Amino acid sequence: MYGDKNLLNRMWDYFTRDNTVQYRTKALLCFLPKWRGFLVNETTENMDATEAIVKLYNVVNCLSNVWIEEWGSRRKMQPINFDVRKVICLTAVYN
Repeated sequence: MYGDKNLLNRMWDYFTRDNTVQYRTKALLCFLPKWRGFLVNETTENMDATEAIVKLYNVVNCLSNVWIEEWGSRRKMQPINFDVRKVICLTAVYN
């Protein structure tokens, strides 16, 4: 899972389909805390609200802030076209 792309990768994506957003969406849904306040009609874990929010923060932070390296230079980037709020809202609507 990588953030912003260099010119070669953007050209490659022009000819192939990029699944980064779909993969990040699946990861977010997989690692959402199984807390009764987040999920309905599913098996939940015994945790308090603070623990659930800390776990959610960690998942969102991991998927929303990535480090990339190009030619030995490292920088922090945010992935393009991935909106955590949209994923969570769509999940709430369809569950």
